[in-house]
Amino acid sequence: AKRCRGGYDGRGTEYIPNRVALEALAMGVDPGEWYLEALVPFERELAVVAARSSRGEVRCYPLMETHQHQRVCHWVQCPAPVPHPVEARARTIIASLLESLDYVGVLAMELFLAPQGLLVNEMAPRTHNSGHLTIEAAGTSQFAQHLRAVSGLPLGPVQLTAPGALMVNLLGFESHCGDYRPLREAIADLPGAHLHWYGKAEARPGRKMGHVTFLFSGASTESRQRELRQRLAALEQIWPRPGGGP
Repeated sequence: AKRCRGGYDGRGTEYIPNRVALEALAMGVDPGEWYLEALVPFERELAVVAARSSRGEVRCYPLMETHQHQRVCHWVQCPAPVPHPVEARARTIIASLLESLDYVGVLAMELFLAPQGLLVNEMAPRTHNSGHLTIEAAGTSQFAQHLRAVSGLPLGPVQLTAPGALMVNLLGFESHCGDYRPLREAIADLPGAHLHWYGKAEARPGRKMGHVTFLFSGASTESRQRELRQRLAALEQIWPRPGGGP
């Protein structure tokens, strides 16, 4: 069940496993403001970020994998560990959409890799959380790319500047007013950490307080997955996930 308006970061979404749960939801909301859709069994959640300029030039960043924690994006890795045809299909979908809409600027698309193929989950007509790792990991950040697209400049290179990258959202794990300076300093001291703190006055469980990006050094998928696990483990010694769990 999803709200027709106002849903983001897991808000406005409820899992309905049976009729009892549906009836309980209907008792507490205006049913006219919600809709139901089938649960999609998927293997991975993916994201693709692309830009189209006012000249019609299109550039697409490498495909990314996203991982959710309590329905909020926890981390993103790039490139996504999927076969090349999957990435090629994602690029085709978003490029076709950009052309069909005569779109100018950065567009992000979230997808499910399901048994029947790629399914589009949602689109964001803007720079996107999944693309934050482009600041350090790509030849042109998604923010600079958006400015180039709307101002008529040639689009910049989108290739990764390292074998891969991991971006972890620093999700609030408590209700708190403070700047978390000791935790921020400890994160910034992690080897290879690129910390971005958003300066929000109040933390709440699940709220995105900042993010940190790490560049991978391993050339193979297996070595990058090892690095991913090591980076996550080191970070979670400092900044816990809200509610714990996988």
